[in-house]
Amino acid sequence: MNGYPVRISDTAGIRESSDTIEQEGVELALEQIRESNLNLLLIDVNDVEIKFDEKKIVPKDANKFTKINSTAMTDRTVILLNKSDTLNLSEQYNLKDFEFEWAGANYKIFEVLSCKENKGVQGFVDQLSDEVKESFGVFIIEYFIDKEGIVDRYR
Repeated sequence: MNGYPVRISDTAGIRESSDTIEQEGVELALEQIRESNLNLLLIDVNDVEIKFDEKKIVPKDANKFTKINSTAMTDRTVILLNKSDTLNLSEQYNLKDFEFEWAGANYKIFEVLSCKENKGVQGFVDQLSDEVKESFGVFIIEYFIDKEGIVDRYR
């Protein structure tokens, strides 16, 4: 991305479960989140309440976010709101100026998307490219490239 090697991991399925195999998968996903340089949390706009007067977005059901809160929400977490096509146009207009509030902390709304209508996707890619270039630039090159080429993962 912007000439920098980037690894993107999908950690879908972070939730409470009684299934042992699923618990292991969730723990592996949380480990990836703890080790990452940037965490993108994709949230369905139908799962949040928009508080226009406070410019805040909060979960409708806190239980749905419990596992995410305990480990995944870090100072490296930015929020992507998806399914903006289900909102009224007036509601979409300023959502990037709002903050996602969870467990006493506020998180930046990185982009408002409609993957269904391909809205905001290019803006997301452009912002992510800029974030990589500005925030990680030299570090990523030094960390992932050694004398044998690009290193996918140090162990």
